[in-house]
Amino acid sequence: MLEATLQAMAMHPERKRSLDGMALGLQTRNKKRKLSQSPVFGTSAAAQTQLAKQRAQLERQKNQARQWEEARMEREREDRRRRQEELEEQQNSRRGDGGNALHQIIEKVFKKYWDMSFENLGGMNPFRIVIDRESAPHIAPDYFTVITTPMNLTYIKDKVKGRKYTTLTQFFTDIDLMIDNALKYNVGEANQYRIAAIDLQKMHKKIVKVLWKQINEKQSQQSKAF
Repeated sequence: MLEATLQAMAMHPERKRSLDGMALGLQTRNKKRKLSQSPVFGTSAAAQTQLAKQRAQLERQKNQARQWEEARMEREREDRRRRQEELEEQQNSRRGDGGNALHQIIEKVFKKYWDMSFENLGGMNPFRIVIDRESAPHIAPDYFTVITTPMNLTYIKDKVKGRKYTTLTQFFTDIDLMIDNALKYNVGEANQYRIAAIDLQKMHKKIVKVLWKQINEKQSQQSKAF
């Protein structure tokens, strides 16, 4: 019987190759099954989970470090602003008529901002517009989801008239806030209000530079006179 079987297999090589292929396939499946049940493969999912946790923790640490750095920079800016205000107050007190002189300067400078017009908006000045809780739903419904501290030239005008500014830095800080709000809320390069805000920012920087130069030159002349 065995001899007959061997002879039959020898006489049918195609059948023999088929049987060999089936045997090889069974061996391969058995190896894969054993590997999948091995301790190494059993812990791969846990290892991946642990790696994902480590990456998430690293990302949280990076975000926290970034927040700390931003907070530090904000504190430094606030310290510089406060020192500048203190210096201005000292200079005003030494001049004697500091209050009136400062108010006259601020009034004159404020008029430059109030009288500005923007060609891309038909000559209007959008920075005079008041956006508050009452008007926002009608003109900018999502305004207070983006902006936390609104500022505009009308608010600034009231503070100028009420002599609320005791230093130039306080006045310029409100102008900066107004511009920052406009840039933050009006996104997109083609946004006409954003274009106006960028133009205002450029003019604002020039005004600040020229004014501080004039003040420093005047103080220098007064020092030489004494």
